[in-house]
Amino acid sequence: MNDTDATVVLREAPPRRRWGRFVVLTLVLIILGSVLSWTGMQVFRRYQAQQTLDEAVAAVDQKDSGWRLEDLEASRTAIADDQNPALVIVKARSLLPKSWLPALPGPLPQHQILPDQLEEIETQLQAVGEALSVSASLSQPRDGQFPNEDPRSPLDESKNSSNAPTVAQLLRMRATALAQRGDLEGAAQATLGVACTARAIGDERRLVAQMMRLRCRNELLFCVERLLGQGQLSVATLARIQTALEEESAVPASEYALEGERAGYHQMALSAEAGSIDLAKISLQVSTPPNPYKEFVFGTLTSTLARQGHARMLPVMTELVAVTRLPPEAQREAQDKLAGDWNFRIGDYWYFFPDLHKRVRGVPGLFRINLAWMRCGIVAVAAERYRQAHGRWPEKVEDLADGPLPSWAKDPLGGSAPLLLERKKDGLTIRSQGKDGTGADNGAPDRRASVSVPPMTRLYDVDKRRQPPQPRPTEERD
Repeated sequence: MNDTDATVVLREAPPRRRWGRFVVLTLVLIILGSVLSWTGMQVFRRYQAQQTLDEAVAAVDQKDSGWRLEDLEASRTAIADDQNPALVIVKARSLLPKSWLPALPGPLPQHQILPDQLEEIETQLQAVGEALSVSASLSQPRDGQFPNEDPRSPLDESKNSSNAPTVAQLLRMRATALAQRGDLEGAAQATLGVACTARAIGDERRLVAQMMRLRCRNELLFCVERLLGQGQLSVATLARIQTALEEESAVPASEYALEGERAGYHQMALSAEAGSIDLAKISLQVSTPPNPYKEFVFGTLTSTLARQGHARMLPVMTELVAVTRLPPEAQREAQDKLAGDWNFRIGDYWYFFPDLHKRVRGVPGLFRINLAWMRCGIVAVAAERYRQAHGRWPEKVEDLADGPLPSWAKDPLGGSAPLLLERKKDGLTIRSQGKDGTGADNGAPDRRASVSVPPMTRLYDVDKRRQPPQPRPTEERD
């Protein structure tokens, strides 16, 4: 063999090396193609979800401009500090013990309280005299505005407005003690202060804040019913109380509550989708995929699903807000026809806004029930004024109006029908027809949130008022 032949043999390339490179390149292309396909699929799904969400937001913008949290906050009525009862309430509450348990006996309005109950009330009032002195300036009901809450938690407890019911209880104690001592005019001043605690909530767009308003209203109605059962107030004082009740009952509290909920859930969803807060704040994993790897490859990213749930939530909440803007008498029918789908379960494993249904759907009904109690209170005061002017009780609600039936005489639970007057052997009963059970017992403060007992107020003939105290039940004495 010569040198030329040997050189030619050494330069031949092995066929196996070319085949190996081809295999590696093919595998790389397959992997890269799979990654690009998966990424493209997720991007496309994200695009579709975002487009659907943008359309839902645009639809809300068209129906209801200025609905976002920042817009709602900017639209609130400005109140000067020296005219703001909310600041008085915050100061009064700061002067009370942190864990303050007020003495709040609840006898029938025509009965006096027991001597030991009065002693307990006056002992507590003496211990919190400074707070009581500060709260005395609340006797002129007017709108207020509590200091802003943390905008990063738009659905959380409203810490400042939660002071209002506590101060309302303080003033209820004072009204109870003064009425027991026979100072009805002084008790009426404290009652007007309770009305001011409700008004101090103002137009705050938080469900939790407006729920505090309901608690203040309930304290107010207790005081009014008790005033009317303990004696006779002057005509001027009755007029002031009726005006305070009318002004408070005219506040669209349920609208404020649900406007805030819609904007708050929207803001929370945006933050979750952007990764600013944990996605668990708006979602619940209802089941675990049997094969998480398969779900990851072929399923949709949770953040994309969140956009789909967000897009489905907005129109439902907008329909519910629209219900609250109807006259109260027309809301029940509209709410029954609400066509929104409250099941925000997306796919097989995720449920978005899981607490939304139980948190907000019953709100219009809950506030209607409370409004029925408020209107019963207004009619009661008007009926007492009528009795003083004419020497007899009115026979029907229409007797209280010189012209068309005022809104406060209509039953929000009975369509356009007026509230009912019933003559009793010891006085008069004003009651609702109580046909609206929507929203009953929805985190409600007390019996005034349920129509199991129709909203009603009792008035008593003069000789049936200020009766001796009822003895304690046997179990209480033991």
